[in-house]
Amino acid sequence: RTLGAPMIRRAFGFDNQNGRIDLFALAGLVLIGCVLAIGLPVPVAALLIAAAAGLATLSPSAALGATLAATPLIFRPIEVGSSSWSLLELALVAGAIGLAGRIGLEILSTRSFEPIRAVLPATSIIIGAVALILLAAFALTNLADAEHRDASVRAVRTIIVEPLVVLPLSMYVLRRGRIDIALGALASAMVISAGWGALGLATGLGVEADGIRRAVGPYTHPNNLAFFLERATLLTALPAMLIPRYRRIGLVLFGIGIAGLLTTFSRGALLGFPAGLVVALWLAGRLRAIAGVVAGLLAAAGAFALLAGDRLFDSGSDGSEPSRLVIWDGAERILRDFPLTGIGPDQFYVMYGLRYIEPVGWPERYTSHPHNLFLDFWLSLGIGGLAFAIVAVIWIGVRILKLRTPVITTDVQHLRPLALAGAATLTAGVVHGLVDNAFFLPDLAVLTWFAATLLVWRPIEAQR
Repeated sequence: RTLGAPMIRRAFGFDNQNGRIDLFALAGLVLIGCVLAIGLPVPVAALLIAAAAGLATLSPSAALGATLAATPLIFRPIEVGSSSWSLLELALVAGAIGLAGRIGLEILSTRSFEPIRAVLPATSIIIGAVALILLAAFALTNLADAEHRDASVRAVRTIIVEPLVVLPLSMYVLRRGRIDIALGALASAMVISAGWGALGLATGLGVEADGIRRAVGPYTHPNNLAFFLERATLLTALPAMLIPRYRRIGLVLFGIGIAGLLTTFSRGALLGFPAGLVVALWLAGRLRAIAGVVAGLLAAAGAFALLAGDRLFDSGSDGSEPSRLVIWDGAERILRDFPLTGIGPDQFYVMYGLRYIEPVGWPERYTSHPHNLFLDFWLSLGIGGLAFAIVAVIWIGVRILKLRTPVITTDVQHLRPLALAGAATLTAGVVHGLVDNAFFLPDLAVLTWFAATLLVWRPIEAQR
């Protein structure tokens, strides 16, 4: 007993102050991810995943960083034997095992169950996570097309269940004060993704649409790249800009993120990103800067109109009705037949493209979601999903308004940059989600839960 606790603390770096262990573990996790991407036999891949779990135990901060850095690689699967996984899934698995091991070691070290409490998120987030799981479980029993049950089960696993690992992992890292490692990894992924997209455009890659070429980066569609760059920029650049000693780094990240967003020609990002930025500036008391954001938005819209007017105004593929209205009309027809239960997770592609599409919408027959936050939750999880989405948006608004109250304790004051980043990211997701996807992708789910954790987290001492 006298030697056990100190030995555990030294061996697993519980007193790590300089971050060397975190950086070493993060580098190891990145290396393992690169090796796994090659494609290896099952025994070798299993050993590497076990090694990743060990590194995650050594440094949960590195595990969170690796998870956030893997978010833009969801459409680049890794073959492990006969199964296919994304690096994000493997990072979440390693992070879950590593965090469980870490908590177990800390319980042995402290001879207390306090470490369990330290990883529990806010009660409101726990309620939301449980409600989402229950709604998804119910939805699986009421699928509109049971032949595609496998797709729905996979969606529940990768979008509803697995991303929840981010909640306790983020809480642990925040409690240990090593969130900088995770944000640094996410910033690196953002810079690489933006550069990847720009390089693709320079070499003739990307997606041709509405007479322009749009960047895709590590994704397969430009809108997915816009989702990631929008959220990653707000999560990393904003906190840096609000802390004086990191302001220059924040400005550089901000510039790279905006440049990357512009290469996607995303109309939703043209709405969501400025909305998130305005909320952050309002919360920070930088009211004059909001005028600059508005001016920048008008300038961007003007440039958009000159360079890609057909895409900006979206007169429809046949020159008649905007494509979003066509998709929303189709979603409304589906809801007339399934108003209470919806059609189930990841069922929109089958139901819309094969059964409810109108001739005018034929060019968008391969769309996989209704391009609206509330319609998506309603169709995927039933009327309970719609209620969940409404309550979630209201909850975000209430939490943002609470950030306007004066902060007195210094223990909480230094957390405002993180809270503001979470508020901006969730706002951008909601606004962008009114015309596109908001949650029902693995990377969006991970970044949404991470942003929600930043928005509400307070030290246990401050809560008392």
